[in-house]
Amino acid sequence: MSTTPLAWLFADPDAVEEVRTLAADAGLRIEHFKEVAEAVRRYAHAQPALLLFAYLDLGQAERAFLELYRTAPGFAGGDHPSILLCKGQDADTAYALVKRRVFDDYVVFRPLYDPHRLAISIRHQLGERQREERVAVGHKLLDGTQRSAAMLHDALMRHAEVAATTAAELAAARRRLAAEAPELHPQLEAACAPVERRLATSSAAAQETAATVAPKLAEAGDWLARQPQRLAVVDDDPVYLQVLTRMLEQAGYEVAAFSDPIGALVALPRLKPDALLADVEMPGMSGLELIEQVHQVPALRELPCLLISGHADAQTVREAARRGIAGFIVKPGNRVTVLEKLRAVLPPRPPAGSLP
Repeated sequence: MSTTPLAWLFADPDAVEEVRTLAADAGLRIEHFKEVAEAVRRYAHAQPALLLFAYLDLGQAERAFLELYRTAPGFAGGDHPSILLCKGQDADTAYALVKRRVFDDYVVFRPLYDPHRLAISIRHQLGERQREERVAVGHKLLDGTQRSAAMLHDALMRHAEVAATTAAELAAARRRLAAEAPELHPQLEAACAPVERRLATSSAAAQETAATVAPKLAEAGDWLARQPQRLAVVDDDPVYLQVLTRMLEQAGYEVAAFSDPIGALVALPRLKPDALLADVEMPGMSGLELIEQVHQVPALRELPCLLISGHADAQTVREAARRGIAGFIVKPGNRVTVLEKLRAVLPPRPPAGSLP
């Protein structure tokens, strides 16, 4: 099985070989698709590490990406870095699409200013994705290790308690039998004393090991407790978006802010936030539609979501309940109320120094 990264290319026919030549030094296998439907059928069998779009009509590139996102079962746009190739005169439009996070980078290839720029971008995008995955795996591994260590600590303490209790009960039984039958005292001592000593030694060893584990466990718990929870906030009102973002960051959260729901939809699978806050009324896609689309992505199916609204009318509330939305933030929303609603839907974090 090939370990060479697979890239999918969606391009005008006369651009295919040009892109292949520019990407030759990046070490990719490139599959070209004339229609998105072909890629959708292919996705179940071979998932790409990278997406390349080289339509001279940038609107066609955006439509192709979103069609792939919406029609390929299990496809999560943010899990696949994407590079948009464009004409020099369209650089501003391409930059706007990257800024909206629809694509990850853009490269001007007509006219060709730098024959190495595409290969560099490919290497950067693949390397960045590997770095993000390593960080995520490392965080998950530490979290799992901390939980396993906590279980070990609890098991050791239970073992120490059981061993000590058993030793005490055995000693008490031995004393009763010796009092009732003094002639058996030597035999009882010979039989029970070694067992009592082993139980006492086992209990002491378990307590010592638990005491050794506890500081490291508390240290890992402290580190995990200090990691900020990540939020995604989507609102087309730039002023409110800035105010809400600042409020949440001051409360200790890491915030990814989006003014465009399409850009958020594409980026969320990669961000893997702990919660999503989305405005109800936005151009192109409502907050309700955005959340419904997000919950269709397997990795985000259980993502808690709050709806931001100027008013929570009965119809909107019913629609929100039907789509699994956890609650509402009514604009403008004071700090205390917003944070209370957020804490109510976020997974709980253990306090620093505590054992799970």
